[in-house]
This record gives sequence, structure tokens and C-alpha cells, in this order.
Amino acid sequence: MRSVLRFTTIGLFLTCLGLCTRVSYAQTATGSIIGTITDSSGAVVAGAMVKVKSLSTGSVQTRTTTDSGTYSVIALEPGEYSLSVASAGFDTVQANVRVLVGQTLNGNLSLRPQQTKEVLTVQDTASQVNTVQSTVQDATTAKEIDALPINGRNFLDLAQLTPGIQIQDGGNFDPTKNGFTGISVEGRSGRSTRIEIDGVDVSDETVGTTTLNISEDSIQEFQVAQSTLDPATSLTSTGAVNVITRSGSNDIHGSGFYLFRNDATAAKVGPVHAPFERDQAGFRAGGPIIKNRLFWFLNFEHTLQHGTVETAPPQPFTNFTQSFANPFHETEASARADWNISSNWRAFYSFHHDQFSVVTGYGGNVFQPYGNRNLTDVHTAALDGTTGNFTHSIRFGYLTFRNYIVDAR
Repeated sequence: MRSVLRFTTIGLFLTCLGLCTRVSYAQTATGSIIGTITDSSGAVVAGAMVKVKSLSTGSVQTRTTTDSGTYSVIALEPGEYSLSVASAGFDTVQANVRVLVGQTLNGNLSLRPQQTKEVLTVQDTASQVNTVQSTVQDATTAKEIDALPINGRNFLDLAQLTPGIQIQDGGNFDPTKNGFTGISVEGRSGRSTRIEIDGVDVSDETVGTTTLNISEDSIQEFQVAQSTLDPATSLTSTGAVNVITRSGSNDIHGSGFYLFRNDATAAKVGPVHAPFERDQAGFRAGGPIIKNRLFWFLNFEHTLQHGTVETAPPQPFTNFTQSFANPFHETEASARADWNISSNWRAFYSFHHDQFSVVTGYGGNVFQPYGNRNLTDVHTAALDGTTGNFTHSIRFGYLTFRNYIVDAR
């Protein structure tokens, strides 16, 4: 009797759960286009051919609208796409759209009865107003990142562009996190803010913030999500950061830079300049191996910084008050290969390396007794595709984070 009652209770619970569920679109390392095709009278158009083509890699995905005129193209790499719709008896409609990471684009289009054989181009179809998801999020594109001068070039500083976000030195969380940046969402502490790169979690589960710094030049899109408990970014009570790295395209592209800053270029804080010098140099490059099929991308950046820090020991050690050297050296490298297996399947592999050393404070500005050295390597393999009515997105990540306490030199 107890077994029958238990199974009956479970069955009722599952039935109620099924009735209460609704379609949800979680944050992922990709984006989507979902829409309805109608004619000029507002009636839905069934059997229309929808084609989505990547402007950078040339990959093409096609869909046929359902009896209700709807279509969906899921698991798209963030970037620029050409969206075209064709149906017998109607003029072909074409629009250029931008797919953002973790967002579902409204791809509703209206077809006009065919009068002449022509292609209608719709300018700026999507205003990027997300009418599908109920999440609070913001995305910054590679073009916008290139135009932003960020002092120090820490990639998590980009989060400041989102309202309600504050950044802080990782050393506020733990002395071993100097050189990292912490993100506070809407006044929360920031320790549990989730950091994901290419769909792989790189958060420090022990003290918070990230375990990996990457170059701004390797970022395709930077998304901040203030919504919590998102299954795609693991459990978090304080929001998440979703980063997608650049990939190669059909065109060979690249850039390089050198940045220099010293105490002579800054205003005085006190009667004299505090000694300071920072050199940063790097490059990025990418292109095709096989046109429309296989692509490569490389990035490297090095930072060499020399500064000082004042110590203020308490009584009876005030005679030891002095300035200590506070050097910071960092090397960041990234590599990525993308493969368009077919029109429905795509794979990529990415590797990120981060190594830096910094003199770490202990007890605020009282002592500077040791150095902190970090070495992080992240391998990511991904497979995205569709089969019938199912969408598949698979991520495998392997991360090694080594934190060393060494003598301050």
C-alpha cells in the first residue's frame, strides 16, 4: 500500500511539474534567432525557406517555417549574419543582423507579394530589444572593446559598462588574488560572481573572482548577466560574466600594439612622483586554413610594470617605514581553431595561458613580506549542432590553476 501511495504521489508531482513548466532560454556560449514569418496582411507563411549565413566564416544554416510560420536557428556563434527568407509568390527579404552571446534575437519578418523578381533589403531589422528572454543582461562587442581605452587592460574591467556593476581589486578578497579583478553585481560581495570563458567556468571556487586573465584582443563578446540561478552558468547568487573569444574568418586579419606609461604622464599625489613604469605589448592574428571550413586565431600579450608601495608598521616598528618595490609581470596567450563540420554541426578548440607574478601585501599596508605567482592553463573543446528538432551544445574544459607563495624579490 505504501509503495502504491508513493508512486501515485510521485506521478502527481511530475504531472503538476509538467503543467507548470514554460519554455526558457538560458545563457550559453552561443546565440539564437527565433521568429515568425508573415505576409503583408499579417497571416503566417508556412514552408518559407529561411537561410542564415555567417558573414565572417561563410557557414550557412537553412530552416523551413512550420505550419504556424515559426522557425528557430539555435547555437549560433556570436557575430554578424545575413538573414534571408524566400517563399513562392513573395519577394525575397534579406537583412543583416548581429547575434549576441547568450541572447535570443527576434527574427520576425514580413514578406511582400511578388510583383517583380527582386530582393528586399531590410535595414537594421532587430533593435536588439530582447522580447524572448526575461533576463537582465548586457553584451559588449569586439568593435566596442577595440574602441575602449582601459587602464591596465584587465578584461573584467569591461563589466563597468553595465549599470549596477562595481569592480574591486581581487586582493580585497584574498592576498593571493592581487592581479585579478572582482565584480560586484548590484551591491553584492562579488565572491560568487560566475566567470565563464567559451562556456567553461574559470571562477575561483575558494576565495572568489577568476583564475584566469585573458587579453582584451582575444575577446569577441563580453556579456554581463545580472539574473541569478541560470542553469547555463551554473549556480550563482550574484550574476555571471560570459566571455566568447575571437575566431578566425575567411579574411586574414591582425593587429599589434605597444603601450607605455610612467610617473611623468600622471599627476602628482603628494610632493613628488611615486616611481612607476608600465610597458604593454601584444598582437592578434587570424585567418582561414580552408575557406568556409577551418580557421585559426592567435593572441599574445605581455605586461611589465614597476612601482612602489609604502609600508606603515605600527609601534614599536615605525623606524622600518619605507618604500618597497612592487613589480608586476604578466604573460597572456590564446589560440583557437574552428571547424565548420557541416551546415548543422560546428566544433572548436581553444587554449588560454596566463602567468604572472606580483609582490603581495599582507596585513594591509603594514608589511610586504612575500610574492605571489600564478600559472593557469585552460583547454576547451566544443561541439554545437542540430538534429531534427533537437539542439546540442557540448563543452569540455580542463583547467589547471597553480598558485605559489614565493619570496618577494
